[in-house]
Parts: sequence; structure tokens; C-alpha cells
Amino acid sequence: MPEKNPPIDVPSRGIPGEQPLFPPNFQRLSSHVDWRRTWTHIVAGKFSKSGFSGLLFYEQSTGYAEFYETNGSGQIEFLQGHTGWRTSWTHIISGAFYGAERTGLLFYDQQAGFAAVYDTDGLGNLVFPPREYSGWRPSWTHITTIRLPEAAQNRDFSAILLYDQAAGHGEIHQCDGEGGLSLIREEDGWRTSWTHVVGDSFCGTGVLFYEQPTSHGEVYMVTGDDDSGFGFEQGAEKENLPPATHITPGNFGWMDSSFVFYDRRTGRGTFVFYNPPPDPSSGAGQEGSILCDPNDNTVKWESYDDWRSTWDVIVPGNFWEPDPEYVKFQNGFTDLLFYEGAGGYGEFYLHEPFEAIPAEDLEGYVSPGSVAQGETISFYVNSRVGPYTITVYRQDSEQTPITTVQDIRQFPQPFPIQRLDYRDGPAWPVVAEFTIPRNWRSGLYLARVEASVAETSVLDIPFVVRCETPGSQSRILLCIPDATWAAYNFWGGRSLYGFTTGGFFFWSFGPSLDPYRGDYQIPRAFRVALARPYREASGLPKWQQWEVPLIRWLARQGIDVELCTSTDLHKDQANHTDLLKRYSLLVSVGHDEYWSKGMRDNVEGFASKGGNVVFLSANVSWFQVRFDLNVQRQICYKDARFDPYNATDFDAGTPELVTVNWYDKPVCRAETAMTGVSYFEEMNGWPEYIIRDRDSWVFQNVAYSRFGLYTITGDPMPRSVVGYETDHLQSSQEECKPNSPPNFHTLAEVPAASGDFTAPNPEVAATMGIFTKGKGQVLTVGTINWSLGLSQDGEFTEIDQITLNIFTQLG
Repeated sequence: MPEKNPPIDVPSRGIPGEQPLFPPNFQRLSSHVDWRRTWTHIVAGKFSKSGFSGLLFYEQSTGYAEFYETNGSGQIEFLQGHTGWRTSWTHIISGAFYGAERTGLLFYDQQAGFAAVYDTDGLGNLVFPPREYSGWRPSWTHITTIRLPEAAQNRDFSAILLYDQAAGHGEIHQCDGEGGLSLIREEDGWRTSWTHVVGDSFCGTGVLFYEQPTSHGEVYMVTGDDDSGFGFEQGAEKENLPPATHITPGNFGWMDSSFVFYDRRTGRGTFVFYNPPPDPSSGAGQEGSILCDPNDNTVKWESYDDWRSTWDVIVPGNFWEPDPEYVKFQNGFTDLLFYEGAGGYGEFYLHEPFEAIPAEDLEGYVSPGSVAQGETISFYVNSRVGPYTITVYRQDSEQTPITTVQDIRQFPQPFPIQRLDYRDGPAWPVVAEFTIPRNWRSGLYLARVEASVAETSVLDIPFVVRCETPGSQSRILLCIPDATWAAYNFWGGRSLYGFTTGGFFFWSFGPSLDPYRGDYQIPRAFRVALARPYREASGLPKWQQWEVPLIRWLARQGIDVELCTSTDLHKDQANHTDLLKRYSLLVSVGHDEYWSKGMRDNVEGFASKGGNVVFLSANVSWFQVRFDLNVQRQICYKDARFDPYNATDFDAGTPELVTVNWYDKPVCRAETAMTGVSYFEEMNGWPEYIIRDRDSWVFQNVAYSRFGLYTITGDPMPRSVVGYETDHLQSSQEECKPNSPPNFHTLAEVPAASGDFTAPNPEVAATMGIFTKGKGQVLTVGTINWSLGLSQDGEFTEIDQITLNIFTQLG
């Protein structure tokens, strides 16, 4: 282990003698020098009401045991002590044998061939009577929990794998949630040389088999289901894995199984990760991989050469969280407890994803992101390449330089990034301020930061300038969906969608409380700062991917617009400024997924009073968000069980503000009331729209009955504006589910992947349509990529004509 220093002194990638630039991802929380020297088993689990893992200590020679709870900072608190336990338990395994609320325990007496499965009561006691199993083999050498596939009926409970090394025999038993175990698979012919068999029912699908003398490893997964039968298929194998005397499973910053390889002989610890096959359910025929090659210097994996060579037990558990709310995840990141019996010594270490924050040459942001004429904007820049300049450009049909920012404060050293800066925003000093001239037109502007020495180091920071008097420049308002861009921003190591590690992005798409839900259980942020630098998994330029093509096209058509951000719509409601009443048309563009109640109220009220709304966008208003009082942080739990506004006492909660899908309970305010359509799925290929109402003004001067394909300069291959996400007509009769308004009029539609529009009820992937809401008109195109089809080289296609018709008629 690292030296016995306070956690703050654990080295990071900082400057010697200076504050570290990045928070350490592996750091000691506490050390304990007065523990018993005779503990033979230490097991972590949910043994109390604490959100952090509790601990069971067992002394085999006396049959004495103690339960403790931990407090998230490396300290333990005694719960209960127990005497009179068997002195012959050889294996103690924790798992979800009775449910997810508390951890159950499986005890195995190898000599007697006897096992017992207990529930725990949350107070440090076993619940009697247990489920007992006599007649087990007295030769099981390895027992580990594993995960059953999604299709299994008992997937929510820990299955167990038993391995008899001498016989090369293995069995898999599923659990029924009441401590009952039943055989679902047994096999002979396994290697008799596996020294480690390691799985985990919470953190991944893979079971690692490791042969210590050769450092050969293989990972297997359970496949199939209750009806077709269960298989046990190899997902990956690898030679030359790190030497190991101990292997510990956990969630160490990956999408699937990960392991700590500890070699007591050398004091070396290495983190190893498993990538399952692309389709784990297919089993054989698809290849996965075990990631970590000590001989490969092209990838920097996490390893340490300075661990103690005296650790007897390494225990994985949730012993710490940077944000206390993260204990809500059933499967947070795994921390480690190290125990040395000879000295009665223990150390708790926190662990987060490795190198989750890359060292960028230039990174920065502005605040506020939307500023009116006459107001002041502040610039924040972190440079690792020395001095820089800031030039402001206005985005019209081209980018036009407007001014150079003066009086920039240059700092000799880069600023540190703290562990929760993705949530709170970095505490960096202002490097420059600039007051927006009153003669600047409303629009999208780019602050271009260019390093003075490193010519390739360039950073564009977008911001919006609003009209001081809304509606004075144009009656059309184009809204930049900054709330959605903020949700996907991984800067600082997390987003509302997951986390990063070593340059990789890992995604978490929805509810995360259930332990066996694949991507859904991966930790993510619940709150993210709006004012922070930008880093996105796909490398899309912030506020520009869908916005700039439309802005350029509008400028070439001579259509003047004003700009705002989606958070301006929220502030408008909060500050009672009634921004929208001065416009005749509001336009949404691109990916507009995250909306607050204030935004919904304003836009729906605007339409009801006679304003027109056009959605050149898709996946619109999918998740509800909240903001803090100053609109500095965006909040989205995506799971009602996590959100404190979803109080058990209904009167104490605020159900209309719970941050789930808009159509979901308890919100029950489907987005179709505002948009007319709702999300379908991702689309690939080159689908086209089929016009359903040729007489509509929308298709005036459009010659063909199909449209949607376009080409770009230098690429003759056709592309489609349909996708990658689309919205379509909804007709659900279920409570709360999206249901298109009865007066919704379909203008055009896109067939789903099958493309079969001759079927009796063809599936539609995208719907273009219009409906009346109050006194206003709402039109949607039903696709995220509409603006990408607008001609940028002087041509004029059906997409251009339809868009021109929309702006002319509704603007």
C-alpha cells in the first residue's frame, strides 16, 4: 500500500509541493491498529440501515463473530457480537439471497458438506431459521456469487457457482429470494488447475477463472433462460495476466466485471477489466476481452507497486462516496478494506474510476452562458500551454470576428480540478470580463481561445447574446437547448449519463436501484453544474452540431431571428418576465431532451395564447429536470425512488417536480401535450419521409412525394435527416403514457426499420405533423437531424423548401 500518510498526501498528477491538479482516485480513508489478529473471514454487505457497506468479522477457531456498520469515511461502529457459531465454516459468502434491501449470508462447512443461507435483520443479527442444505459435496473449493442473465426469472437474486477443483466439476444454483437454492447447471471436465474462481452478482456478468502458476485467465457468463435452459459460455480468455495471490471483484470503473489482482509476494496491485461479447446472450461465437496487459505500454492501466506484502484479506465494499446521495445506487463504485492479521491492522481506501479527468491543453467556460446586450460576461480559462488570446466571433452564414478581449489575467500554473467540480462547477478565478455592446445583434457567439505558443491548441466557447428588448430584432425566437447539452457533458468525470475512466465513456440510461439491470446500474451524476467546461463522448461541438447549420441557413435566406437558451425559458417563468409574449414563433432545434416545469409551462402557455411553436428536433421533453435557485445546477435523478421530491408522504412531496420521464408517474404529464409526438428510437440507414397530405401549405412548391435525403459537398453518398433519434405519433391508452392530441394532423411519416408500409398497421418511426393548441399552432418534424439536411452550398432541396414554408407561414 502507499505509505502510512494522511489521505491528502497520497500523490496525484500534480506539481510537487503544490496542490494536486486532479483528485486521487485511490486514496486512504483511515487506518486501524487495534483490530483482532485472528479474524479469518471479513465479509461486506448491507447489514444495517446505513447506506454504506457493513462488515461481518468471523474468527473460525472460536466461532466468534461481530457485525459493524461503516460511516463513509473509513470508521466503523459496533453493532452486535455473536458467540457459539460453528468453528468449521470454511466459506462465508454475501449476496442478495432474500432481496436487495439487506444482504444475506451463505455459510459452508466443507468437512461436513453442509451449508446454511441466512437473512440478516439490519441490526447486526442473523435471522432464524436459515435455509439448510446437508449432503453437499465436502470438496467444494470455491464458492462465488454470480449474475443470471436478464431473461432469468430469478435474475434479481444472487446465483452461486460451486467449483470442485480436484474433480474439475462445477455447478450453478439459482436463488428464489427466500434463501432457496436450486441446481440449474452442472458440468464436468473443467480444468483442475484453477486457483481462483471469482464472480460477483452485483458488479458484472463475468466469472473469472485464473490459473496462478501460468497467469492464464478465462471469463465465463451464464446464458439462456428458464424455458430454454441455461448455458455457461466463455466470453474471453487471456494469457499473461498479472501475477496474483488474491483476486477481488468489484465495480472499479468499468461497464462490466472488474477485478483487483494482488500479488502478496511483490506487493503489486493491478486493476483488470472484462468486456463481454457484443451480444452476451449469444454466448459462443462472439468474442469479449480481458483488459490489462502488463507488457503493453500503449495503454496506461491502473497498477501499483508499493502495496504491503502482508495483506491477508482484501474486502470489496461501498465504504465512501463523494456525494452522500450516491449511496442510492445499488452498485456504486467499489472501495477496498485491507486487513493484516499479524498486526491486527486494517486500512480503508476509497476508489473511483482511474484518470477520469483528462489533462486538456485548454479548457474553459463563460458565465452566464446567455447574456443580454449591456450585460457583462465572465471568461474562465484553464491553460496548460501558457498564455493565450480570446477573440469573439459572431456566427452568421460564416463566422465573423467581432472583437478581441483585452486585459486577460494570465496564470503561470494550471488550476486544480476538484472531485465534485462536475456537480458544483470549478472554483477558478475570472480571467477576463466583457460588457456586451448594445449594438451587438442577438445571436450565437464563439469565444475563441488560442494558445500563444502551441498553435494547435484552440478552444471555442459558445454563448448567446439576447436582445435587451425582446422582440426588437425579430418576432422569431430560436432556442438553444443548453439543458440537454449540460446533461451530456462529462467534464469533471461524470454526467447525467454515467462516468469516464482512462478516456472511456460509460453510459447509464435509466433507473439504477435494481441490482441486475446492465447499463442501468452504472453510477452517474444526479446534479451537474451548468457553468463548467465541456467534454462530450461523441466529440460534438457544444451548441453547434444542429444549431449552426440552421443559423447559417437562416442568414442566407435573410430570415432574422433572436436567440435564447432553454434555461432562459425557465428563468423567464421564475422571474416573471414573460419573455415569450413578444414573439410570434418559438423554434426548437436538434436534441431538446431535458425540460423543466417552468420551461413546459411557458411554452405551452405561449402556444395557448396564440404563439406558434416549431420543433425542428426530436426526443423532445423526455426527462424533467429541476434547477437550483440560481439556475447554476441542473438536477435529474431519472428514478422516482431516488428523488427526495417523491416523498412517501404524498402531502410532503412535490410529485409534479419529480425528475423522471415526463409521462412517468408521479408526474404524468406526457410530452405529447406540447409536441404532439414522442420518442421512437435510434434510426440508422437512409429512410425517407412519405408525404401524407400533399395539399398542405407545408409542401407548397415541393415536387416529390418523398423527401429527406441530401448530400454534402465532396461526398456523393446520400444521407437522411431521419435519425439518429426520432419522435412519432402516439396512441397509447395506458394511464400517463404519451398520447397524441386528437386534433393532431399527420403531414408525413417515416416507416420503421422494416420499411413495410403495406402492412395493415405499419409501424411508424417518425411523424411530421401539426395541431392547434389553444390559439397557436404547433408543428413538429419528428427528427433530431432535420437541420443537417439544410443546404449549405447554395442548392435548394425539398428540405429547404419545406423549412422556408414553415418559417414564412408561422413566423
